[in-house]
Amino acid sequence: EASLLFFRATTFYTIGTTLWGYAVLNATYGNVAFINALPTGAILGIILLKEAITPKKFLALTISCLGLILIAIKSVTQSFTVGLGEIMAFLSQIFYSLSYVIRKKQSNRLNNAESTIIILGVSSFSLLLLSLLNGEGLPMISISIIPIILIAGLANIIMQSLITYSFKNQEVLVASNILNLDTVFGILIAIVLYHEIPTFRETIGGILILTSAVYMKIIVSQTQEI
Repeated sequence: EASLLFFRATTFYTIGTTLWGYAVLNATYGNVAFINALPTGAILGIILLKEAITPKKFLALTISCLGLILIAIKSVTQSFTVGLGEIMAFLSQIFYSLSYVIRKKQSNRLNNAESTIIILGVSSFSLLLLSLLNGEGLPMISISIIPIILIAGLANIIMQSLITYSFKNQEVLVASNILNLDTVFGILIAIVLYHEIPTFRETIGGILILTSAVYMKIIVSQTQEI
């Protein structure tokens, strides 16, 4: 159990976050967003956990990916280039997904909140150690932003607990598909907080993602009834 927690902390935060940070600084946002739309979690579920992929589930995942791509690609003329930044983005996606998929291997000795807190603690220490080894020094934190950091940390714990709960109690194919809904919620939050009007492409993309999630739920319900 301890080794799995350490593995998940290392793959998600220490490796995945480090690679993603490099990617966003060395690749275009469009390319990184496009790579994030790839169903790496579902693919790892099929490879590592031998989950069955039916034609209907494949269709649901394809619809969701198309929706994500529509939202990520801002222009039909946008070109996709492959450089070191794009490679790092792809690798970060694999490590992120691997951390979620491995949740299936853990026992129920710790609940999702407890395991998430442990993972955050381990990863915080490892990231601090990496920062010191790279000569970056300790972060300079103003007292005024401490409440923001605490709120963000609590929100992260809640979010990761819910995500790992989904991956523990659902098929990885289903959980990965549900996770894509965060893009839709991002658009809704932008509408409410910043009064941003989604473009036609973003609207169609959001509808496709929602349709995929509902369709996947119907598929799972039909399978359980058999």
